[in-house]
Amino acid sequence: METFTGLVNGIPGTLTFELSGGNDRYQAIQLTNTITGGIGQLASLHGVLSKTGIVKDNGPVGAYTGRINNR
Repeated sequence: METFTGLVNGIPGTLTFELSGGNDRYQAIQLTNTITGGIGQLASLHGVLSKTGIVKDNGPVGAYTGRINNR
């Protein structure tokens, strides 16, 4: 599980994600974050965020794509 608190298109709130995926021995990651709940003005959102990249000393670097919809 992962929690995000911040802005989505300028709208504040908190989202909870369920993470699935993994990494190889070179720290290449492929993750899927599925929204499982929201608080505040983001409570009506659902969607999936896909992440691919590499974990480096300063954190993950790579491409992020996703689709978020109003319920």
